[in-house]
Amino acid sequence: MESSKKKIVIVCSGNTCRSPVFAAGLKHKLQLKKKDHLYVVQSAAVGMTGDGEKLQDGCPINEYLRAALPKIKEELLNAESEFSDSDIQSSVKEFINELERHKSRNLKDVELPVWKVVALNGSNHWLIQETLKVDKDHFESKEYYTNDSAWDTVQNIEKKVEDENRKRMTSDEIQEAQNAYYKQFVELMGKVRRFAETL
Repeated sequence: MESSKKKIVIVCSGNTCRSPVFAAGLKHKLQLKKKDHLYVVQSAAVGMTGDGEKLQDGCPINEYLRAALPKIKEELLNAESEFSDSDIQSSVKEFINELERHKSRNLKDVELPVWKVVALNGSNHWLIQETLKVDKDHFESKEYYTNDSAWDTVQNIEKKVEDENRKRMTSDEIQEAQNAYYKQFVELMGKVRRFAETL
């Protein structure tokens, strides 16, 4: 039954890149290891940046992450050689589908109780713990914290475009943005593997 599963919530600032990738990746690992019947995995946003800027709910994944999904799919299909082809194909398909249909949501919309939280952002930890009602023994942060380097890359490119009075990115700049999100995916999946080993 769903109610008997332990709920794990992955949190980042906006819930459009890091936390949905980590959550989908964790589901992928649990499915391959035949442990998906034990856990419910969700993701959510703190709802504000480190500077206190409020973020909108109901947003899809970042457009450059979406553009990188074919490369991400190829990476996943080639990374799990110890599992059967049918299991890998099924799990990777669900991973991609989950990201394609993802809509961001706020912490306040997560149904309690929550068993464990993984915070990928470096701030607002008190708000996460208070909202999701978890103690420090069920709150993971330092080992799994990730800088939002892909977002920073895109911001720098967009600033350059603006400074040069251009209307759009060049094809090379778009590729650079997509590659930044792919690299962040690789980093996150390494952290997913380590976390899955603790379950």
